[in-house]
Amino acid sequence: MACDEIFSHLRPILITVDPVSSAILRIELADSREVSVWKEHWECIERSGYLAVYLVNDEGKSKSLAQKKVLSQVIRQSDTFHGLAHRLGAWVDRLEKTAYTAIEREGDRLNRLQSAKSEAVIEKKTKEYETAKEQADKAIESYDRFHYLYLCLIGTLQVFDRHGNPNERQAAEATV
Repeated sequence: MACDEIFSHLRPILITVDPVSSAILRIELADSREVSVWKEHWECIERSGYLAVYLVNDEGKSKSLAQKKVLSQVIRQSDTFHGLAHRLGAWVDRLEKTAYTAIEREGDRLNRLQSAKSEAVIEKKTKEYETAKEQADKAIESYDRFHYLYLCLIGTLQVFDRHGNPNERQAAEATV
């Protein structure tokens, strides 16, 4: 089963599909995304005679907790999009934070250089500033490159292109 939620006027619509046939197994407008709501959603599917053997979804807290309670015997896998988006997105955040920290350090070293008076101190502070600037430039470049590739990858994994046409799986796999 593959499941997710979409929203209509801030209310969740829970949906579970058969990922092979794309048949909708259950779709419902819910009041919340709480564990109990997902639990009832899956139990209803089970009562209809559909047995889950594998579950694919994003890493939503309620869904994950409900899966552990209701479908504990079922293997769960994060969907490719969310698995990559969340994990690589965390790296984007780390690299951005590193770049800003390096930029702040460069600014601090420049201020210290500008307040230096003696030739020896100016020489020492110049080296410190140049090192900090080099580190900041590298951190910015790392962030920029990784962020660009991250956005390209996320774009490749979209189900539809910007014109609403389904993306070709083989093309996405080749691009990745």
